[in-house]
Amino acid sequence: MARIDIPKGFYADTDYESGYFALSLDQDLSQEECESALAAPKDGKLGTDTINGVEFRWIETDNGGGGHAAKLRQYVTFTNSTCYEFEMGVKTRNEDGLAREVDPDKVLRRLDGILRTVKILPEETPAAAQAESSTEDSDPASHN
Repeated sequence: MARIDIPKGFYADTDYESGYFALSLDQDLSQEECESALAAPKDGKLGTDTINGVEFRWIETDNGGGGHAAKLRQYVTFTNSTCYEFEMGVKTRNEDGLAREVDPDKVLRRLDGILRTVKILPEETPAAAQAESSTEDSDPASHN
């Protein structure tokens, strides 16, 4: 698991409470178990997105009330016999209604920039790994 938090100072003097990007990997889940992690609530948005050649399924949810709000986006893909899960979230708090409001979509765009840098390399087949290591081990001087 890895997590990146955006400090409050990036959105000083606003209702911004927190924003984060989290990544987790699970090699113990099957593809079906991995993809079932995205259970779309009735008011959530579902979609697919291709990021650096890998197709992800995602959901986005919003909730709030009483001066609190949260926007959450989760991405899931199963590749290389591994379940990859990414989560981005933004929380705001404006209980008295006097704080300047931050645009949660703007914060998510910043977090999405991090997501777009993720590259999942294809799993190397044993034959390809063997061919690569045999060409690296050959010494042209030894063939003379």
